[in-house]
Amino acid sequence: MRLPACLLAIAAACLIAACATAHITAPASPAAQKIGGLQNVVRITDWLWSGAQPEGAQDFQSLADLGVRTIISVDGAQPDVEGATLAGLSYVHIPFGYDGIPEDARAQLKLATKECERPIYVHCHHGKHRGPAGAAIIYRCDTNCRAEDAAEIMRVAGTGEQYAGLWRDVREFEPTKARTSGQPLRERADVPDFTTRMADIDRAWDRFTPGKEGVSAASLLEDAVTIEENLKECLRFLDEKADPGLRAKLEAAILDATRLRENTDSADSRELENLQRKLGSDCQDCHKAHRN
Repeated sequence: MRLPACLLAIAAACLIAACATAHITAPASPAAQKIGGLQNVVRITDWLWSGAQPEGAQDFQSLADLGVRTIISVDGAQPDVEGATLAGLSYVHIPFGYDGIPEDARAQLKLATKECERPIYVHCHHGKHRGPAGAAIIYRCDTNCRAEDAAEIMRVAGTGEQYAGLWRDVREFEPTKARTSGQPLRERADVPDFTTRMADIDRAWDRFTPGKEGVSAASLLEDAVTIEENLKECLRFLDEKADPGLRAKLEAAILDATRLRENTDSADSRELENLQRKLGSDCQDCHKAHRN
């Protein structure tokens, strides 16, 4: 007996809806794994991994042995494209900071989801914060999964709760509405220089106003993270020939920036103000010696 065409159409529509629903709700099962000498590796699916930056031929070979075809770096450091190529791997560079994933970076990650050969390994520096966040965006683009499923990737990786912008941008990302980048994927992207990072610190410093009406602990934390992490990146990429005095002053400022970040929710406003003054003094001393 043949079914009427209208019933066949309804049945087909129901089947498509059921498949779409399964596609949307299917959760990842992220799990930490040991892969050679690579640190903080998390298996998200059989085609998507996150972890720390590969260091040298052995790490690249470990990824190749795993079956990885494309490495995506979201770190600010320029990737070792030549080392990856020797192991038969492709590199894509989509750098972003600890304060969140900019719209352009999300658009590039969506493009990478479509264009990059799989399996894919996503990394930042240590593999705990930005890398898992980038991988979570890719996973959402591919599966249209729930925000909570994507956030689980970051939880398993150990992403710090202080990086509120990363958590926010992964949870609020809507893959079906997000644009796909019109710019080609690159092996090496342009990254902020020392001056740009200092400008980002300056803007966050201006916003960091504890006690001001309407300024929440959450916004203070976000700005404190921006200050701390940009100082760390300035030190990390400092020229080897730079004045040792500049390196020492950056190290001191980082320690005080960390204390400031750790105390943004302190009930003792005077303590927070003292920490802010101390960091401000660090910056003034450094500027006097090395900038002004």
